[in-house]
Amino acid sequence: MSLWDDALDTVKKTARQVGNAAGDVFESSKKHLKAADIRSDIKDRYLTIGKLCYDEILNGVSHSTEINAVAEEITALNEKLAAVNEEIRNAKNIVLCPACGAQVAKGSSFCPSCGQRFADSAE
Repeated sequence: MSLWDDALDTVKKTARQVGNAAGDVFESSKKHLKAADIRSDIKDRYLTIGKLCYDEILNGVSHSTEINAVAEEITALNEKLAAVNEEIRNAKNIVLCPACGAQVAKGSSFCPSCGQRFADSAE
């Protein structure tokens, strides 16, 4: 191989690595945006519950059926958010400490936050 061929191979490999890294950043950004959208939806549902409760207090009108329905939506959204957050942690090779909930690198022996010792590794 000539010097130019070596240089061209290096440029191609570097371009591929940059492309892969850009794809990873894009996928990570999509997951973070999805989590932000879900958090916004949850906030909107809490506002809805607050307005319904306020109307109950102010006007004496019962909205328990509507409040229960919105509460169920919040529960479902929280489950979706937990799943997206788990995807984000998996992509970053992070687990949650079972003792304190801190984010810990997979394979760690101890939690840097609370000192909890992990049996074999943080999984």
